[in-house]
Amino acid sequence: MLQPRVVRIKIQFENICLTFDVQNLFSMKRIITLLVCVVGFSSIQLKAQTNVWTQKANYPDSPSIGNMVFCIGNYAYVGCGFNNLNNSTNVFYQYDVINNSWTQKVNFPSTPRYQGVGFSIGQYGFMGLGYDGSGSTFNDLWKYNSATNTWTQAASYPGGGLRSDVAFTIGGKAYVGTGSDNNFNFYNDFWEYDTTMNNWTQKASFGGTARTGAVGFAINGKGYVGTGYDITSNGTIDFWQYNPNTNTWIQKANYLGTTIENPQAFVIGNYAYVGGGATTSLQFKNDFWQYDAVNDAWVQKANLNNGIAFGTGFSIGNYGYIINGQDANQTFKKSLWQYTPDAPSGVENTKNQSSLNLSPNPCHDKLLINCDAAIQQVEVTDMLGRVILCESISTSKNFQLNTSNLPAGIFLVKTTDINSTQHTNKFVKE
Repeated sequence: MLQPRVVRIKIQFENICLTFDVQNLFSMKRIITLLVCVVGFSSIQLKAQTNVWTQKANYPDSPSIGNMVFCIGNYAYVGCGFNNLNNSTNVFYQYDVINNSWTQKVNFPSTPRYQGVGFSIGQYGFMGLGYDGSGSTFNDLWKYNSATNTWTQAASYPGGGLRSDVAFTIGGKAYVGTGSDNNFNFYNDFWEYDTTMNNWTQKASFGGTARTGAVGFAINGKGYVGTGYDITSNGTIDFWQYNPNTNTWIQKANYLGTTIENPQAFVIGNYAYVGGGATTSLQFKNDFWQYDAVNDAWVQKANLNNGIAFGTGFSIGNYGYIINGQDANQTFKKSLWQYTPDAPSGVENTKNQSSLNLSPNPCHDKLLINCDAAIQQVEVTDMLGRVILCESISTSKNFQLNTSNLPAGIFLVKTTDINSTQHTNKFVKE
């Protein structure tokens, strides 16, 4: 009896080599499907709707301002706030970006408050500081374990009780500074928090004027702080970059919108997005700007649907979000808006492939990820830039990803290392 003839086909696509043994029509159909994925991956930006705002599931509690947020994997955790009933709260919710749904978690364990800080490092989130609405500011810090839904008190912030300060993370450490106290004194001191040692170290003071209601974020191992309300009773537009390696601040390009306090900000890929906020005369703004840290340049993007200030920004995957806040009619909101940038950053930015090794590629059930620097987060997106999975991990240069539940096709893996540098590469799931 004649054996079916087997034909071996080898296809090279950029940094991926595909080899197929074809012996029947069914196998050929599978190859054609995979090739369609490859072609689709290279031309995906033609179909994606970008630079737009989309409303998502509303915040499940009362409309509020000054919420604290941190993100772990595919989840955002939103807590506390000052609501439309003139009450500070200590409620705490988890937002699932994949299913667009909210789940209530155990309350923040300390005094109800708002305008504090939130940040995450690895698999833990942190919230603290803030103002209770009745004249008291706080310096306590609390650590949240998402696996057990429990809180543990961490070392208190040594700069005193503050509100409307900023926080960002670089290299497994958090940086907190600026803000104002209960007597409305403004501050420019800055502190580094080591989560492993659970202690604080004072760093070089913020390079601009002492202020409150600024924004802070990190891109590629550098911190950025700008806008806000300073001691001259004016809104500000100056921006400053912090280098943790040299412990120095240098001034960067000014924010191109109006002088504002309490705007919202988030980071997607190598870009920051800043917008909204209020002027000192309480004019609420809706313009939104993209900051390119490499070229030190600002570009205006799609406006928010309404002026928003005192909300909170965060990002997961290729999308940014703004939760709650107060609009131009000075109405407290319970809305969540998602921003889609000009191009899915993970698809557009395929740099650093040589420093992110994936094997085997193509893969079946498992994919070994190896990076030059210790990894803090791994994210997988499909051809439309949609986040399929996102995992925060203990820092390691090697990580084994379970791909058994992924369908066949082309995917992008993006890692964020301890220096906040992102690395991307493609892989094929057979």
